[in-house]
Amino acid sequence: MPPADIAPATLEALRNVPRDQLVPPDSRERFVDEFVDTLDLAALGFVERRRPNRRSPHPVSALLKLVLFAAMECIIGQRALARKCKRDVGLLFLCHCDPPEKSSIWRFWRDHHLVLPRVFEMLVHYAVEAGLVGMELHALDGTKIRAASSMHTAVHRDGEQKKLKQLERQREKVEDGLSALPVQELRFRQERVEAELKQTRKRLALLDEHGTNHVHPNEPDARVMRCDPRPLLAYNAQAMVDHESDLIVAIGLTAEENDHEQLVPMLEETQRVLGAAADMTDVDAGYTTGPQLHETHERHLPVLGPVQPEWNKEMPKSRFNYDAERDVVVCPRGEVLPLEDRRKMSKDAPCETAIYRCHNSACPERAVCTSDRKGRTIKRTPFDDDLERMRAQMAKPEMGILYSLRKEIVEHIFGCIKGNNHFGRFSVRGLAKVFAQWALACIALDLRKLHQRWADGLFSWRPCGLAHV
Repeated sequence: MPPADIAPATLEALRNVPRDQLVPPDSRERFVDEFVDTLDLAALGFVERRRPNRRSPHPVSALLKLVLFAAMECIIGQRALARKCKRDVGLLFLCHCDPPEKSSIWRFWRDHHLVLPRVFEMLVHYAVEAGLVGMELHALDGTKIRAASSMHTAVHRDGEQKKLKQLERQREKVEDGLSALPVQELRFRQERVEAELKQTRKRLALLDEHGTNHVHPNEPDARVMRCDPRPLLAYNAQAMVDHESDLIVAIGLTAEENDHEQLVPMLEETQRVLGAAADMTDVDAGYTTGPQLHETHERHLPVLGPVQPEWNKEMPKSRFNYDAERDVVVCPRGEVLPLEDRRKMSKDAPCETAIYRCHNSACPERAVCTSDRKGRTIKRTPFDDDLERMRAQMAKPEMGILYSLRKEIVEHIFGCIKGNNHFGRFSVRGLAKVFAQWALACIALDLRKLHQRWADGLFSWRPCGLAHV
């Protein structure tokens, strides 16, 4: 049986007990209480709501404490939190023995979810001020988290096109049977088919509007991604983790299915939050695309990660030298590969690819070099030098050791959030609300890591200039 709510008489008695005696001095409740009390909530964007002719609402500071502590303790759902507030002394300590209803917690989330990412930034600022965050090595990674909406109720292009053809055939059958049907039944069937055709065309237009083959009418921001291991509606959550403190120092969230364009935005976000990027940032192969590596090189943002391996191990592309003056490629034997064509390899390609081809059919290395009858081709983009630079860097033994730390720095973070905290699916819809929920999950993880240092006396909430920005 679930625990009973605290009786009104007991609740009134608790209000007369000194607040400091309700929880131990090293408890998580007191830790969260001190954190929120040091924040300038008005400067962050929190607004006290006043409802005329009604009971004064709960202060936003108390509601923020409850929401943060619920995330730390993996209390899922506003209704569950409201019930637990009537039974748990620790939660009563946070809300000053005035437990809110579910509607009050919901209104707090509705009014202030956009501010939660700023609370995350303030938490990181405190860790920086305490000297916990190192700037030597960071690691970046992303994970796919399911959206609140289901694939079963989403609109899929293949299914809608198939349905459109069936409805058109059905309309033809109705028109062919004009003489065999009564007027009223004929009109009914025609109207029903036309209505379904209209709805189907409307759903196809929605897919065209969002430029995708799958979309949910109630959550158009979500995209189909492969996660655990089926393709589902999901979001791509990003996290930058510090090696020294094991804290998440920057976060992001996107509806892009891959990480190909997330490296520079996440480095920029890290610079914005911390004031600078780390001396080195480890990333996996999903981030090391040519355009992203080129931009990091231009901005002097050091990153380390593997690039796509070369397919021909015996005669790899790296052994072919590019002569920029003559705009040709020279093979290891000295053969010149002239330019054959320049074109975009796909409609989404960021630039044209130059194609160089060998025309020496009598080359003794031809069988090793290629199986193409027309001869070996070398494809070059403006970003090939950046990819080669990264390959050379990854070949250094000291860089290999540095990169080997990536998994232990960042990947366990997602295991803690999704496995230990049971955060495998968002419960809100829309990119802004989803990002706020992701920020809340990251706040909870960082708070748990900082709590032990705080309990051991190694960390304290010291108001600083950053906390009031």
